[in-house]
Amino acid sequence: MRTRTLFFFKQDALRQGVIRLDIMRSFIDLMSDEELECAGYTVINETEMFWGEFYPVNANNPEFPDFTGFARWMSVPLPCFLLEGEGEDVICRVRQKVVVCLREKFKTSERCTVCHASDSTAAAIREMALVGFTIPQREE
Repeated sequence: MRTRTLFFFKQDALRQGVIRLDIMRSFIDLMSDEELECAGYTVINETEMFWGEFYPVNANNPEFPDFTGFARWMSVPLPCFLLEGEGEDVICRVRQKVVVCLREKFKTSERCTVCHASDSTAAAIREMALVGFTIPQREE
């Protein structure tokens, strides 16, 4: 079974210039190591309303009082990748191998964690739809 998930480099990393050739090489190497393919790519430039839908927990969180301002600040062109691989563990592999490795090597703070990947099949489907990937999970 082939499984798909969403991955993107986060806005704070893009704004702070963290996304460089070295991180892209690491990303490509990790995709290769995990036998992942890029099944789709898009660039979005979304608004605070989009981020309220994408991160609903933060939008209404009293510990994150300036979410609207932060969401406005985050609105930069955002490269989004639809990653695909063999097996039911693709989402787990992306989060445990690709995301953890990139964050360990490139994060600049506890809040600037460089990248995001869906954490479950349900989240992947919801998040892929939010960024415009309407391709459903598929089996082969």
